[in-house]
Amino acid sequence: MKFCSKCGTQIEDDAIICLGCGRMVDGAPSTAQPADSVAQSRSGFVTAAKVFLIIGTILMAIMTFGIGLAWCLPMTLSYFRRTKDGTPVSVGFKVCVCLFVSMLGGIFMFCDNK
Repeated sequence: MKFCSKCGTQIEDDAIICLGCGRMVDGAPSTAQPADSVAQSRSGFVTAAKVFLIIGTILMAIMTFGIGLAWCLPMTLSYFRRTKDGTPVSVGFKVCVCLFVSMLGGIFMFCDNK
């Protein structure tokens, strides 16, 4: 048995993903597309989502006299952290972003395949 390099969960020797954190196991066979084309299209969606999350957070702070920062700021920072770490973003999180922060930011999140 071996351990996940991200979260430390014990995993099977032939495992492809970690059941603890969902990341690909180091040394697992990859069936991905060429990295350049995937990274470029993904980075465009991620960048657009980040821009609209920031705009949505600022507008919500203005419209609610700062109260909206209670939910917009943690969601925006969480998305920034997840994209930096490569952690998958759940569908529920994307829906909440659409409803509570930025409709366009959430749509760009849905366009991102990861």
